[in-house]
Amino acid sequence: MKSRQFTSRRTGYTPIRPLITQPPKQKAEIERKPLGEVMAEAGADSRRMMCMINMCFHLADVMEFFIMDAERELKKVDTEYSLEMKHSVERIKAHIRGLVETVDKRCSGEYSEKFGEVGDELVEVILKFFKLKE
Repeated sequence: MKSRQFTSRRTGYTPIRPLITQPPKQKAEIERKPLGEVMAEAGADSRRMMCMINMCFHLADVMEFFIMDAERELKKVDTEYSLEMKHSVERIKAHIRGLVETVDKRCSGEYSEKFGEVGDELVEVILKFFKLKE
């Protein structure tokens, strides 16, 4: 591999940079198939799989509620919100928000409303389970 040298006028340092001689790789075309067809070919239960995926979206909605609620409570005590795990929490929120927004963008308004109601019911069940609500 050839390299090109550049000398910095300020420092006199000459880094060695390899030249890129290969063209960028082309992305392969992916044959897209409906999920039901892929599941049938694999011999998997597509109804169960779709229910599991749907549950993941509902759990993301529930997680978003609990994270937002926990942050609200934490800010009452620590106004600067300076936890070590703040960055991780922000990343989790971004991913969860993306999942929940997918439902809002891709589904009808009626489905989105029912989706929110199911999330609210799940929150109630969890709060009762942990005895945080009567």
